[in-house]
Amino acid sequence: MSNALSEAARHAGIATEYHGLAGELRSVPPETVEAALAAIGPSQTEVRYEVVEAYTAPDPALTAEFEWRLAYEDGLEIEGRGPLPPLPIGRHKLHVGERMTWLLAAPEALPLPDRCWGMTVPLYGLRGAARGGLSDYSDLLAAVDAVSEVGGSFVGLNPVHAGFGADPFHISPYSPSHRRRLSTHYIPVSGDEAGAGDLVDYTASLAVRRTALEAEYAAYEDDGGFAGFLARAKGLTAFITYETLAEVHGPNWNTWPAVFQRPDTPEVVAFAQENNPRLRFHAWLQFRAKRELMKVGDRARAAGMRHGLYLDLAVGTHPHGAETWADRESFAEGVSLGAPPDAFSEDGQNWGLAPINPRNQVETGFEVMAESLRWQMRFAGMLRVDHILGFERAFWVPEGLPGTYVQMPRDAMLAVLRIEAAKA
Repeated sequence: MSNALSEAARHAGIATEYHGLAGELRSVPPETVEAALAAIGPSQTEVRYEVVEAYTAPDPALTAEFEWRLAYEDGLEIEGRGPLPPLPIGRHKLHVGERMTWLLAAPEALPLPDRCWGMTVPLYGLRGAARGGLSDYSDLLAAVDAVSEVGGSFVGLNPVHAGFGADPFHISPYSPSHRRRLSTHYIPVSGDEAGAGDLVDYTASLAVRRTALEAEYAAYEDDGGFAGFLARAKGLTAFITYETLAEVHGPNWNTWPAVFQRPDTPEVVAFAQENNPRLRFHAWLQFRAKRELMKVGDRARAAGMRHGLYLDLAVGTHPHGAETWADRESFAEGVSLGAPPDAFSEDGQNWGLAPINPRNQVETGFEVMAESLRWQMRFAGMLRVDHILGFERAFWVPEGLPGTYVQMPRDAMLAVLRIEAAKA
């Protein structure tokens, strides 16, 4: 490996060698390093970040001669000279001359909860064999009632991120289409699909539910809730456009005609305008899913459960689903999350999930991460972060090549986690 490539890898946090399970030193092929560098991409700006404790002046090094401009997370901007004022919890932008730094104002620590107990359940399989079929949010409601009645503090479940509505075979909750949208598979409908037995027939269940939801939407009269949801839903247009495009061209955007593979093309804009009624249907599905999950959380709190729902944030997102289509720059293309060789898999593992791009996250102030956490915490009193060791380093696997570790901005990611948990 050339010195130039090694230096570029070091600067980007890409390992050129690492120790394996048995302690052996493994060298990373140059092709893997080059692929990881290409996935991260070149730095667009010299943006930095600093983790500071909230409510304290973070940088006394800013003496009287330094003029600055501070943009708070809530949009308020102030200007000044010398040391900064105390900061509220949040992600703020500091400009000093031509330089910009993200200030991640986080509590130093959060208090641990008192000892308690609860139950984790597979949401898709809550029904008994006599009734069978795919479970729904009403079954989760019943589980919350049952656990709360015997003194439980939480009910945990698998991720409920948005799946692939156009592909009933793509059902893994850990390979979602979008982690900041909800699965519509679990929306309760009137009537019930045939499905007695131990196994879930997703194709049959989802077909029956979609038919019932289409009929419900056709008869729906807005009481103001849907209109309010549309007015407040950040980023929803891209998601519902993707959902509608997927009904025409299939679930994976990389197989679509080139003019539809990015959300900002004239053809996509025209498609959304021409298919506005269908976009509204997909928006209404998100509204229904949110209302059902909120109902479960409200019931848990009313019953006195200390934490209520315990949700699960998947480690990654499908490389060709709604999340990467709407926000390509936030993810590393051409590589997948995975795991190194071990006793379970001597060739390592490729999970087929798009990794978050650490360089983009620094440049954007960890916006995607913050939004993903905030979305889950709207519904949950507890949150499991899948494979949280990935906050330290993630294992990236280029297509057809061995993988390697990529260093992540751990301190910043943990600070963002504390910020969002404290605000929630």
